Amino acid sequence: MADTQLAVLGSPIAHSLSPALHAAAYRTLGWDWEYGRFEVAEADLASFLDAHSGWAGFSLTMPLKTELVRLAGQRGWAVDDTARLTGGGNTWVGGPVPGVFNTDVYGIEQALREVRADVSACAVVGSGATAKSAVLAAVHLGAERVDVYARSAHKAQALADFAQYLGAQSHTQAIGELPLASCSTVLSTLPSGVLTEDSLELPENCQTTVFEAGYAPGGFSLARAAAERGGTAVSGQRMLIHQAIRQIELFGIAQGQLAGPFDAQTLTALEETMTQEAQTL
Repeated sequence: MADTQLAVLGSPIAHSLSPALHAAAYRTLGWDWEYGRFEVAEADLASFLDAHSGWAGFSLTMPLKTELVRLAGQRGWAVDDTARLTGGGNTWVGGPVPGVFNTDVYGIEQALREVRADVSACAVVGSGATAKSAVLAAVHLGAERVDVYARSAHKAQALADFAQYLGAQSHTQAIGELPLASCSTVLSTLPSGVLTEDSLELPENCQTTVFEAGYAPGGFSLARAAAERGGTAVSGQRMLIHQAIRQIELFGIAQGQLAGPFDAQTLTALEETMTQEAQTL
């Protein structure tokens, strides 16, 4: 067993690509680290972290992101500005004073930068923790308008209020009203399988860039549907890779393996390694 232990937490967690991607990155870096997975429900997060307080760090997925930030406030842990602003964290870094971070925003930004996405007419589908990160990422990239399409009118309005707080215009509508063809970029943060072909009207042609956070195989894919009609699909795997690299930086700095962020050459090597690994899964 490696001295440095890390894992991804969430529920469900069996489908997560994180263990394979992190393992590939650690091999590239020459770090003898072990990264696993644990099924952890929201109500069990506090007791799990108490029982594993000596671990180097954890990646967290749904439904744990909001609860992690709540726990951080309760326990006096350090919280980065992005996690504080979004109210959701996906990274717990161990130490005398544990740290909580949100690397999802960075991951989404990088995934959209890869395709030079136009966010001038942006829409976010969903209203959970990842949706809030998507709104912040869009604003960081220059979006002046970020409309919200969600099943819950109350949650959608809260997200629109957040977009307005950040300085963007925002309105809310039901998911079925999403005008796919008139959006420059759509960020769908719904879990795989929630949307179907009947969920919204699909145009014959569109030039829209669609980022889809869910990456589980099978079922309807909004990003794929857009690509089939002339748009650009951005897989959630791209976000996963970029946010994981930022996590690895944080873990490496905390463990004394890194003095600071990765240099450009190492960053490129990690992106290539993790992309190749994802293609085999």
